Amino acid sequence: MSLEYFSNVRHDAIALLKNHFYPTCLEVGCGTGNTLGYLKEKKLIGHATGLEVLESCRKSKHKSIDEFIVANAEDWNFLDKKYNLVLLLDVVEHLKWPYAFLQKCAMHVEADGNILISLPNINNLRLLRKLICLDRFDYTDWGLLDVTHLRFFTKTTFLEQMRKQVPQLQLQEISYNFDDLPGIAFLKRIPIINRFFVFQYLFKFKVLK
Repeated sequence: MSLEYFSNVRHDAIALLKNHFYPTCLEVGCGTGNTLGYLKEKKLIGHATGLEVLESCRKSKHKSIDEFIVANAEDWNFLDKKYNLVLLLDVVEHLKWPYAFLQKCAMHVEADGNILISLPNINNLRLLRKLICLDRFDYTDWGLLDVTHLRFFTKTTFLEQMRKQVPQLQLQEISYNFDDLPGIAFLKRIPIINRFFVFQYLFKFKVLK
């Protein structure tokens, strides 16, 4: 996969921060760290820590990152570190045991800190059409059916499991990234229908202590 994929700035997730300042921030799956770098430059975070499984990203890491760790997220030991903000953007679907990892993350976020999560939506019309009409479920190099995805989610099942398994995380806000399709603007406003056009959800959780 091109290094460009790992260099995107996630403005959609940044919008959920509402210009609030976080003294410490950890981004799991940070790629080259451009989202962290942007947050630093805009003075929205203080100390920036990036965690990435690919060693190749270290060579191109953003100059503003204070700490860059190469490790598998599920194997990494937080030790005694705590953060005010944790970013898990396009990460949870790659984990073997996502809720166990989220439990561990919650333990390492300061009281009233936030965790931001983005997830692909398996209940997407493009995927459903291929399943129903063509009997196809084909993995791809990137996107909703990225070949490296180990888990699949809908909004309902994800939030249900979060309430059961990670109750110390309280949902604060949900944002939606819609497919760029012509003629669906009005459909986005209909709750029972719009979920079929969402390709990615963004969740903002608050850590309860």
